[in-house]
Amino acid sequence: METTSLLNAVTQRVSVLLAEHTALRAQLSAAQQRVRELEDQLAEQTDRLYDLQSQESITRIAGSIAADSSAATELKLRINDYLREIDRCIAYLKD
Repeated sequence: METTSLLNAVTQRVSVLLAEHTALRAQLSAAQQRVRELEDQLAEQTDRLYDLQSQESITRIAGSIAADSSAATELKLRINDYLREIDRCIAYLKD
């Protein structure tokens, strides 16, 4: 009789542990997905920051070089084109 109750207790404990294990695996999976999402978001924000810093630098350079606004605008556009081309080359080299 005691063996049966001990076996039932062990079986019940194993069932509880399996349920906990399943729940923890689900939590881990959700946490890993969230980490991937946050890493993607960080990469996007880093790219955006780089773009904004580049634009700010271009504005400063163009403002210091060109006296009139049409020359400054033209200079900004040309520098932007160069930076985009450089970014494409870097992306190509990474692949």
